[in-house]
Amino acid sequence: EVWTNWYRNTTKMLKSNTSLQQDSLCDCFRAPKFVPEGTYENRFIQRSTPFGQVNLVYLENFVNKITMNEDYPPFSPFASSKRCAPGYCGQLNRKDAFIGNLNDTLWNILPKLNATHAFVNLGWENSYGFEAQSKFSCELKNFEKHHRGIKVFLISHP
Repeated sequence: EVWTNWYRNTTKMLKSNTSLQQDSLCDCFRAPKFVPEGTYENRFIQRSTPFGQVNLVYLENFVNKITMNEDYPPFSPFASSKRCAPGYCGQLNRKDAFIGNLNDTLWNILPKLNATHAFVNLGWENSYGFEAQSKFSCELKNFEKHHRGIKVFLISHP
């Protein structure tokens, strides 16, 4: 209940902006007993500015596994009435269009989201040490060579 309220209230908060047009979507769910593999927090925010439209995307990643619902971007238009309510997008109320690790997500999903910048990590700090982070930084450089319009930043743990 606490997380359902969090998802609902923060999505509502991110929808409103007094001077500019802004909207927010949340493909979100966390069971009362926390299970990283079954927790989703994929957020999509669109904001119209005098300089054009800004698209902000947050894809939660606990265990190097990202799951995306078919009723949310990039598999469905941003403006769609066919969606689960924030906090209620659990296994019984969703159809997954994509399940992959961070590398799969970079190559197959990120370009479809019209992103210009991405801040990424492999998952929880104690699960992925320096060697894994170092190897992945090489993959990010390779990705940037093929997608020059997307700047990727690795968020690692000290």
